[in-house]
Amino acid sequence: MKVLRRMETETNTLEVGDVIELKNGYTATCQKIMEAGALMLLDQYVDERPMNEERSNRGGWESSDLRAFLLNNLDEFIPEYLFEHLGRFENGDNVRIPMLGEMVDDVPSWAEHQDAEQWPLMKDGRNRIAFHKDGRWDWCWCMDKDTGSAARFCNVDDDGYAYYDSASASGGVRPAFLIIQ
Repeated sequence: MKVLRRMETETNTLEVGDVIELKNGYTATCQKIMEAGALMLLDQYVDERPMNEERSNRGGWESSDLRAFLLNNLDEFIPEYLFEHLGRFENGDNVRIPMLGEMVDDVPSWAEHQDAEQWPLMKDGRNRIAFHKDGRWDWCWCMDKDTGSAARFCNVDDDGYAYYDSASASGGVRPAFLIIQ
């Protein structure tokens, strides 16, 4: 009989697949080890929000209302002790949402970031799907614009595949962050 056992252990080094407990019942799983640190993705949605209040993808992720929301609400899911261990992404932020290619293996031509590498755990489609606190599963936003539209952003649909939706639609928000090791 094959058994997969999970055990709790103290360590200073994270590995792909490690799960940490955060604040308010949230958990995050290590998706990738990078030079900058361990890339973590929340296992649940922190909210259901539009990418932008207006139906536009002008300015992309950097100018989005969702980015501003996440930057202003980190303390809802990140414990205080972890703030001193947060790394920064290329744009200087310490939180973001995934690129479509980090989640799915077949990136459509209309997605903004064609060179994103799929995270190892996302090769299993079940890992692309997450739940809200009330138990509903949903689709989630990705930071890519739909390059064929002025009004849409990419997302991972509730079946785990690449899709897009209007920037003003409300979808799941599943943040990623870096922990410096």
